[in-house]
Amino acid sequence: MRNKLLPFICLAALAVVPQFSAAQSSTLPAFITDSLDGYINRALVEWNIPGAAVAIVKGDHVVVSKGYGVTEAGGTQPVDAHTLFMIASNVKAFTGTTMAMLEYDSLCSLSDKVTKWLPEFSLYDPATTRQATLRDLLAHNLGYSTFQGDWLYFYSTLRPEDIYASYALMKPPYGIREKYGYSNIGYFFAGECIRNISGMGWETCLQRKILDPLEMDRTLLTSKDLASQRNVAWGHTLENGAMKKFPHTNIDLIGAAAGMSSTANDLSHWLIAQLNEGTFGGARVIPAAVIEKTRTPVTLIGRNQHIYNSTHYELYGLGWSLEDYEGKEVVSHSGGIWGFVSSVSFMPELGLGIVILTNTDENWFYEALKWEITDAFLGLPYRNYSGEYLKIFRNRADAKALTESRWLEATTDTFPGGLTAKEYSGTWSNDLYGKIEITATQEGLQVTYEHHPGMRSVLKPMRDGSFLCVHSPSRWGTFRLETGKDPEGRLYIDFRVADRLDRGTYRFGKVTAF
Repeated sequence: MRNKLLPFICLAALAVVPQFSAAQSSTLPAFITDSLDGYINRALVEWNIPGAAVAIVKGDHVVVSKGYGVTEAGGTQPVDAHTLFMIASNVKAFTGTTMAMLEYDSLCSLSDKVTKWLPEFSLYDPATTRQATLRDLLAHNLGYSTFQGDWLYFYSTLRPEDIYASYALMKPPYGIREKYGYSNIGYFFAGECIRNISGMGWETCLQRKILDPLEMDRTLLTSKDLASQRNVAWGHTLENGAMKKFPHTNIDLIGAAAGMSSTANDLSHWLIAQLNEGTFGGARVIPAAVIEKTRTPVTLIGRNQHIYNSTHYELYGLGWSLEDYEGKEVVSHSGGIWGFVSSVSFMPELGLGIVILTNTDENWFYEALKWEITDAFLGLPYRNYSGEYLKIFRNRADAKALTESRWLEATTDTFPGGLTAKEYSGTWSNDLYGKIEITATQEGLQVTYEHHPGMRSVLKPMRDGSFLCVHSPSRWGTFRLETGKDPEGRLYIDFRVADRLDRGTYRFGKVTAF
């Protein structure tokens, strides 16, 4: 994690206590009826989470749908079941289901080549371009490594046409269908295909096919619409060690991968349909064959390991992760974007569905609570996952902070290669990204970015001949960057950004001097 956690500030945990009937109480685990509120309220303080919302579905009934805490740190507006949270990659199951419904309507086949619906689609390898199918887009099968290229279009000013151009230049490390690599860009292209197949935008198609019939009236398909809404959770992240609220992020460029916002109540409707073969309110909303199609394994993620209990494999379908757990199937997805992390999961054999929404990205509680609830319904021992996860989280934060402090101690006034600050100043370029500008300042070399106007960085030379890069806002991270000269003698710096966003490096070469 990026920063050492500060002492936790006690937050008021505001919630509406669920009222269980005698019949419900007799069939629900004691953890749900007696302990859930206390568990969550305590975790909000321990994790420094301003607010959260939770929904639990059993069969075709919602047994819990409520909020905890507040919509923004230091505020007084309570979170409730109708508070909007950005749900990030939990969008993918909606996009995958929409595509499968188009196939069910005989408008396309998941085996169709992408180029049939997007003639302008072009990847680095012409053979991959020709072979890639709609199914490959949805199952992370394009050969890219996890998060490869995400920096290009997350929080950037790039346009859709820029994405097409950039990905034609981006070399994947694997062949098509060779290895799982979580690829948001596949869902960008899937959204583009849905538009051409359906004759309407992916947003309109999804709204008509899924959201309207499921009565998901509070769910938004574009992040720009959040500004006009009431009862909205604000995202929070650590900035220089303090929990900060920041404006909602517009990621509509890749809306089909991560752009939606929803509520615990709305997502409970989605889970009811998933647990009842596509039926909601007595009507068939999603064909049972489509439900089955989205859960059919396509890609092997790998072997899985749980902190306590039995599991073996993790697979991927069409927007859903699939794994075994104590002999039962778990279908799930998580979502993470700056300010928010969330989880949507269900166990078809138990008729159990769980939604966890939180408004800070500095927590693993959303995952811990999912397993605590799951174990309760399976009759497994109470484990206190929140406490166990928090120990690991803090240890990693402390280790990262220690590493960064040692890097800072290793800085020097001598620039790599015996060059001067003026010689490093000027315009640098990367074929995929575009340009950056480096300017000599008293603090060090300041970097500004062509397509990320809100991002700044300072480069400080280190004794080993590399640079220490301190990004701002600090959520972009702090990294040690390699530098040198390429075979043509041109200066380069290999830039990195937030690991949770993009794990690769971008080599920028010197173009001009100021």
